Amino acid sequence: MTRDKLKLKNLNLSLFEDLTPSQLQDWEQIAVLYRLVAGDKLYTQGEIARCMYIILKGGVRLVEYTASGKAVVVKVYGAGDMMGLLSLTQEHKHAATVEAVSETHIIGFRSTEARQLMTQQGIIAMRLVDHLSNHVHHAHDRIRHLAAEKTEQRLARAILHFHKKFGVVRGDVHIITAEISQRDIAEFTGTTIETVNRYLRTWEKLGWIALSYKHIDILQVQELENIAASLPQNGYMPE
Repeated sequence: MTRDKLKLKNLNLSLFEDLTPSQLQDWEQIAVLYRLVAGDKLYTQGEIARCMYIILKGGVRLVEYTASGKAVVVKVYGAGDMMGLLSLTQEHKHAATVEAVSETHIIGFRSTEARQLMTQQGIIAMRLVDHLSNHVHHAHDRIRHLAAEKTEQRLARAILHFHKKFGVVRGDVHIITAEISQRDIAEFTGTTIETVNRYLRTWEKLGWIALSYKHIDILQVQELENIAASLPQNGYMPE
């Protein structure tokens, strides 16, 4: 992982819309650009949170390690996403380790100085409050899906989510560009690797997806969207 100073000009980040050149320069003075390759860690679980971050390119996964040593993928972030916002409130320890899933560029803003700028720039403070509120709503949605949905729905929703974060469309094929293992999917959906493999192989036989090592192409996106929205009455694979 390398770190460089960064010019925010021309990045078109919505957080900094309508700032004057002087205000933008204030943020540039506390900004650092992190360049990561797949597997690099931006920070680790238990470290004091000292920055907020915006992902410019690539993506990361948040991995939480339990007391027994089990790793759980709790969230993924892609280009344009913000994270580490709790560092702007008070001293917190990171609840998870952040690992790059591909070549990734991230801007970090030191939280102590960012708080000072927020007191001077009310529009930035309000935008950050809105982002933090969205994170809370997403967390509640995640808990609801894990509690209320069947495994098939969670799995379809997860694959579509990964494509939204790390995907491109080429012709009729929706490609997930980041390396996502079946273990990652199992941890993210709260199920077992064996269950994930069984569903993915079934969907592959149906011609809905194509599988290769840590890679999924979606061939029939509507089929997965139908499953994510509501299971068919005569589901083809029981729990």
